[in-house]
Amino acid sequence: MIHLIRHGQTSWNKKDLFQGLRDIPLDETGLIQAQSTASFFKDITVTRIITSDLSRAFTTAEAIQKATSAPLSVDPRLRELDVGILEGKSWKDADRDHPGVRTLFSGKNSDTPIPGGESFDMFKSRCLDVFDDILERDTPDTHTVVVTHGGVIRMILHARFAERPGPDGSIRIDNGSITTIVSDKEKTRTEAIRVNMIP
Repeated sequence: MIHLIRHGQTSWNKKDLFQGLRDIPLDETGLIQAQSTASFFKDITVTRIITSDLSRAFTTAEAIQKATSAPLSVDPRLRELDVGILEGKSWKDADRDHPGVRTLFSGKNSDTPIPGGESFDMFKSRCLDVFDDILERDTPDTHTVVVTHGGVIRMILHARFAERPGPDGSIRIDNGSITTIVSDKEKTRTEAIRVNMIP
């Protein structure tokens, strides 16, 4: 099975700022969340840990590695959506400084990049490529921990498991949460059995 972990909180998460590829570290709350998530896995035989190379994910992954002694590797494809000119801005800032950019988050114009960043089609392709590669090596008897970002997990859930967005147009994935995917040996049946569980 595959456990998708969203990294712990950063100061930008707390302020609800766009946080794409900017390498913002975990704040004090985020470090506590990383330890809580790690504790969930201490009695589980984790086969491997794969993480985004951004420090907020990597630090979370290191806490899990310390608790489990599982091998840790990095895959840059697990990075968050590149939000380009929106980096470090709030929605209020974005609407003021870049009128119309909000429509790119509505599912329309998914092939149009955020100025200076990725399009949602590019992001979807990246997320599904890395997820499918991880799934290919997964078995019902293994526990693969994948430490990544909220946008990546939401994209996988929506595109591969038809998870429906909530009233605000998104799938809730909290910092430090665990989403678990299971599949059969033939990979003919794959389902999300746990979404956004806070340990």
